Amino acid sequence: MGLSWTDRLRIWLARGIISGRKAAVIPEWAWSGWADPTFRMLVREGYRANGVVFACIFELSLAFQEAKLRVCRETDNGGRNPLPKHPMNMLLRRPNPQMSMSDMLSLTMTYMAIGGDAYWYKVRSRARKVVELVPLSDAQIEPQPGRALLVDHYHQLLENGETEDIPREDIVHFRWTHDPLSPWKGLAPLMAVAREVDTDNEATRYLKALLENDAIPRLALVIPADAVGVDTDRIQKEWQEKRSGHNRGGTAILEGGVDIKRVGMDLQELAFEALRRVPEARICAALRTPAMLVGVNVGLERSTFSNMQECRVYFVEGTMCRFWHMAGETITASLLVPDFGANEDEVAAFDQSTVAALRENQDTKRQWVNLAITGGYMKLNEGRAELGLPADPTGDVYLRSPGIVPVKDNTIPEPEPEPTPPELPPPATPLALLPAPAAATPPEGAPPEPPAAKKALPLPGKVGVTEGERVLGSRLWDELMGEDLAGLLDAGKE
Repeated sequence: MGLSWTDRLRIWLARGIISGRKAAVIPEWAWSGWADPTFRMLVREGYRANGVVFACIFELSLAFQEAKLRVCRETDNGGRNPLPKHPMNMLLRRPNPQMSMSDMLSLTMTYMAIGGDAYWYKVRSRARKVVELVPLSDAQIEPQPGRALLVDHYHQLLENGETEDIPREDIVHFRWTHDPLSPWKGLAPLMAVAREVDTDNEATRYLKALLENDAIPRLALVIPADAVGVDTDRIQKEWQEKRSGHNRGGTAILEGGVDIKRVGMDLQELAFEALRRVPEARICAALRTPAMLVGVNVGLERSTFSNMQECRVYFVEGTMCRFWHMAGETITASLLVPDFGANEDEVAAFDQSTVAALRENQDTKRQWVNLAITGGYMKLNEGRAELGLPADPTGDVYLRSPGIVPVKDNTIPEPEPEPTPPELPPPATPLALLPAPAAATPPEGAPPEPPAAKKALPLPGKVGVTEGERVLGSRLWDELMGEDLAGLLDAGKE
């Protein structure tokens, strides 16, 4: 038979010490411990015995590991750029030799949902560097309050009943929610619905017993009052032997006037369906899981294929996003800052872009970022940060059209005046519309001039017309007006 993983781990540590390496020292209690009665009871009667509790916690553990835990750098506009080479990211990929980060997150959520608390123990090397993370539950560790601090240190329960003190700096403490009476601890959601869990378990047991009795409620054998010499113990024993267990459903023969009377209620009289709905709904509510999502009857009654996706989105946005936010802040404050010397802008956060239920929201976000960049009111690197992409060295620019004029101090620039078109010369007047030249008035006492045969019209806009031009103009005049009309006009007659 091969070695167990604990033996292999011890051999690996021994080899590291012998070879002089800075090996991590894992205490013996890190992988074992005695569960306290409360945690053991919650696991036994809740997680292991109740189907609704198991379905809700299992759904929470699956969803919690879907988002990837990473170290990021926050930008001025609220975005986050991942830091893949950060040393803590290297640790998160393989928190310990036996677990991946998905296993670690799943177990952390399971511990929180059952006991209200979950812990990561920091395994340190000889140089006091965190080299491994080991998940613990309320079964193995208990916080101890302090006078000035909420938690002073932690107690680890050992197998011999003794306790061992663990410094507060070596623990990352996750809480489902704070217990008002003990704020240094978390409050388990199953504690609030413990009665509902017991009620649902009893209903399941009653249904099982009823079916084992051939679905017949409890009966009573009525013996007549005047019966003499009837051995009641014998009759009861024979009835149980012949009518219970695998012999149920057979034919009964009664003697001595014995009668059968039903003393129990059947399922209809008990309103069994309503009896199951109330505990199931309250358990789902305490564990922040929709009943429709885990297949409980109270949820399946209103379930359709169209609203199942909406239900999953509601669960992720209303429950898981809040747990991712709280866990990210806890890891930043208890692990990233004190043990890895993080800068003020470095945080541990869950990358929700890998969550299938939020994929539609991511598509909508990408469209919005694309419009913001092309619209010119978001820089290229700001858009990349919104989508979780690394910055581009040349991306601190706006993509704007060259025709857009920047405006300062809320003033609107006046539009430039349109250029005035040049003045055009007046159109030339046709010869037919030119007025006849006025005749010169002779001076008083001068002899009258002899009548001229025909006067040639001067060309418009020209002074000092030659004789050839006058003859040409006269011919054009005769052609346009006709010889008879031209002669009358020349004579001054109409």
